[in-house]
Amino acid sequence: MPNRQDIYRHLVDVVAFLEKELGQAPVVYGSLGVELALQHDYDAHDIDLIVMDEAYDPKKITQSMRRHGYSVVPQTYLAYRKNGIDVEIANWDFWKKAVAFTNDPMVTVMVDQTPMRVLSVPNLKLLYAFLARREGRAIVKRSRDQIKLNDLTQALKNQSKKTATP
Repeated sequence: MPNRQDIYRHLVDVVAFLEKELGQAPVVYGSLGVELALQHDYDAHDIDLIVMDEAYDPKKITQSMRRHGYSVVPQTYLAYRKNGIDVEIANWDFWKKAVAFTNDPMVTVMVDQTPMRVLSVPNLKLLYAFLARREGRAIVKRSRDQIKLNDLTQALKNQSKKTATP
């Protein structure tokens, strides 16, 4: 299993070369997005990225990933692997429709002195509410999803308390 440093190093590298080649930085979401947004270790084992519609070009993304040493992992979505680390790349429009993401702005978080765009906490909460109740999803994953959902809900409550305090 890859260690934290390797995952974060790959994240910084992949975001940098995709931003250069696609013209925009992908957005971090999934477990790693929750880790970055909440500053809490959820033992993310892969990198989940969203590419906005106008830059989402599966052929161009695959060429770019291959050029940087990633092999294609056969999935129904864009998935790649290098040195035991998987990178999954999704289309914003797909998730926006499936989860009903809001227009909340992305959060910027520093990773190894590099700014990363991360899905907002309210949208991460919507994502994990969707995943936690998704039929056919492995029970172990749904259990982990529920933990993240609870933590995201608590973070939003804490944030509301801070803004409500005079």
